[in-house]
Amino acid sequence: MMFDKTTYKLLTALYKKGQLSLKEIDAITGKREEKEQSQYITALLIAKYISSVSQITEESEIKAEHTIGYKINIEGKAYVEQRRRDGRNFWVPYAITTFIAVLSLIVALMQSISSGCVCFCGS
Repeated sequence: MMFDKTTYKLLTALYKKGQLSLKEIDAITGKREEKEQSQYITALLIAKYISSVSQITEESEIKAEHTIGYKINIEGKAYVEQRRRDGRNFWVPYAITTFIAVLSLIVALMQSISSGCVCFCGS
């Protein structure tokens, strides 16, 4: 499952801290989570990568449960770690092959300079 940039940013923030309050989430998403759950939180909840942290309050002998934040689940941690591994598996070979290509270009230029021909005219 792929997420948009903001959703993944939220998930990585949860990965680093373990749990975020609604205000911290608001700062990342730009939405007011207390008023209405954003699509970012909804997507992570549907994927079961996060779960809500609730607080029970009692007013006039009526108990009410309020969401005060969200925490990352094991599945969410595994997703972030897999994305990081996938990134390394792409960029490391790419960097190595690019380095080899640039190095061979430098060697070819040095050989052409030492032979007296600086242009690529074939002589």
